Amino acid sequence: MGLCTCKLQGGILHVVRLLLLIVLLTAQSHADIWQTKTPVQAQDDVAYWLAKQATESITYYKDTTILARWKNFLDIASPTDPRVADAHFNIAVLYTKLHQYQNAVTAYDKLISQWGPGTSTSEEASWIANRAETLMLLGKIELAVTQFELANFMAPSNSNMMGLAVAFDRYGDASAALELVKKVDIESFKQDLARGQIFFEPRSEIYYYLGLVHEASGNKKAAHMHFSRLAKSPRILHYDKAIARHLK
Repeated sequence: MGLCTCKLQGGILHVVRLLLLIVLLTAQSHADIWQTKTPVQAQDDVAYWLAKQATESITYYKDTTILARWKNFLDIASPTDPRVADAHFNIAVLYTKLHQYQNAVTAYDKLISQWGPGTSTSEEASWIANRAETLMLLGKIELAVTQFELANFMAPSNSNMMGLAVAFDRYGDASAALELVKKVDIESFKQDLARGQIFFEPRSEIYYYLGLVHEASGNKKAAHMHFSRLAKSPRILHYDKAIARHLK
């Protein structure tokens, strides 16, 4: 019952927002603000709003619907529109969630090409780390290690260091992986997980990360439990040998 109520409320809220947008656009059609915009530019604003609204209403819209809206915005927007970077980022994340990893890498490439004076180093580093994570999902572990190293050189963070540690471990350098995990602020990393600031695709990937965390702290029982859960879950099959190594 609770879930059904949430969806119904989300639907009503969406209709109300859409009606308000229509009223706003109609009321302002002859206002001074629109005299400075071409019809195409006004269309950009509507397309961006619809994509952003769908992204923020994740319990109501399907990923494929949100993806289509961001693509529609890109089809209309000027390449110099600063919101294009936001579109590429969301498209990359959506492709990852839809298991279209190569398309996600391509979207991250386009996103990184948008880097400019308004982009912070930490923001660009997070894009590169996300790209590295996606390369790892494709089984391109050497490229993933290189990209994670670049991200950590630019802006070390808990999530970037954990990503590099997992990549090292899967590449076969277990000692480097554990040494890196020991430098991570684990409590802060767990708080980021709890706040939903880090997502895993597939979801079972979290067991690999937590397995390494417990292994680095010397809790072999907890580490074994997480790697065992990973082995029994839908997962990226490229790294089954690495998982087996942790279960010996």
